[in-house]
Amino acid sequence: MRHLGFAGDKKRSMSIVGLFLFLLACVSVVATHANGSVLRSTGSEGKVWLDAPTSRRVPFRNPRVIFVVVQTRPSPGWCRMLMTAVVTNVSVISIGMGGNYSHTIRANWLLNFLDDEVLHDDDVLVMFDGADTLFTDGIHRKRKLDHFIKMSPPLPTFFNQTAIYRGDAWPPMLHTAEPDCYAPQLNITYNPKNESHWDRCARFYAMGLSEAKSIGVERLLGLPPPVRGHLNSGGIVGRVWAYKEAFSVFLQLREASTEWWCDQSIWAALFIWSVGSATGVDPKYIIRRGIISLDYDKRYFYYPTDEYDTSSVLLHFTGAPDRWTHYFPEYFVRLPWYRNLMGNSTYRHNVVAALRNTSIITYNYTRERIVRKYEDICDVEQMTDPEFLVYPLNK
Repeated sequence: MRHLGFAGDKKRSMSIVGLFLFLLACVSVVATHANGSVLRSTGSEGKVWLDAPTSRRVPFRNPRVIFVVVQTRPSPGWCRMLMTAVVTNVSVISIGMGGNYSHTIRANWLLNFLDDEVLHDDDVLVMFDGADTLFTDGIHRKRKLDHFIKMSPPLPTFFNQTAIYRGDAWPPMLHTAEPDCYAPQLNITYNPKNESHWDRCARFYAMGLSEAKSIGVERLLGLPPPVRGHLNSGGIVGRVWAYKEAFSVFLQLREASTEWWCDQSIWAALFIWSVGSATGVDPKYIIRRGIISLDYDKRYFYYPTDEYDTSSVLLHFTGAPDRWTHYFPEYFVRLPWYRNLMGNSTYRHNVVAALRNTSIITYNYTRERIVRKYEDICDVEQMTDPEFLVYPLNK
C-alpha cells in the first residue's frame, strides 16, 4: 500500500443504590459491578486466564472494569445516559469537565485519567461517547465483558499475534464497528486525490483488506465470516496496557500535523496501517499488528439499524440526534427497564429515589476530581419521564 507524506505541517463514578429496582421489575436481572468482574476459564470462575496458544491456566488478579466518557459540560443526552447506567447498575466516570472540547484532545484526558485512577495494566476500560448512548441491561453487560476478559491477553507478556490471527485469542482493544466509512481527514496521510472523503475511505479500507488477506490476518478486518465494518472512535473496550500502547502512537501521529481535528480519521489510518504492510509509513506511526481490531459482532457497541437489536452493552446513536427520531421509540420499548418505567408506577418511584440518592464522579480538564449529586446537575423528573426520554436530546 502506497502512502504519501503529510500534506502540511465520567474507582466508582456513582453511588449506585438502584439494585433494588431490579427486584421490583418484572424481569430477572443479574447485576454486575463495574469494579469486580471475574476472570473465567473454560466456564468456571476463578482467578485464572487461559493462555490459548499453550492452554496454560495462568493465575491472575481480578481486573477492574471501568466505564468512562469524555464530557465537557452537562447535557440532556449525558443525563439520560447516566440514568440508564443507574437503572442497569453500572458506574460511569466523566472526564474533561469544563474543558474546550475537541475530538483529538480526548486522548490526553484519557491518558491523564489512567494515571489519576491508578489503574492496573490488566484492568478493562470501556470508553464511549457519553451523550448519545444508552445502556441496555446488566445481563448482557456481565456476560459479554466476562467473555472479553476471558479472551483478551491481560498483559503484554501474554500477547500472542498468532493466536489472535487464528481467533484463539482476541485483540486487547476493540473499537466500534459501524457500516459508514467516515474518516474525512485521510487525505492528510493517504493519497490525496480529487475524490470525496467517502470514496477515499472506502478505497483505503479495501486496500487494507487486500493486504490483510495476502498475509493471512484478515480476521482483524472481520473475515471470516464475511462481516465487515469501519472504525468508529466513539466506543472502545480494551485492556489498560493496550490503551497505553495504542494511544501513545495516536499522539505521535496527531502531533505530526496541525490540521487534525477528527480523531476517527487518525484511528482509521492507524488501524489499517497496523493490519496491512504500511509501505512508506514511519514505523513510529504503526501500532503492533493484532493490538487493535473492531467489535464486528457488536457485542459491546451497537450502531442502530431497523433490526432493533438491543443485545449489545451500549446503543450508540451517532451524529445529529434528529436523525434517530424514528428509531428511538422502537429501541426504548425493547429495553426491560424502559418498559417498567412506562408501566410500573412503583418502579418509577424507586428510580426517582435512586437518582436523588446518586452521586457522580467527574474529573475536570485540570484533573481535579469532583463528586456531585445527580439531582444537582440533571432534571430527575424529566429523566424518569418515559415520553421525554424517547425524544432526541442535545449532546
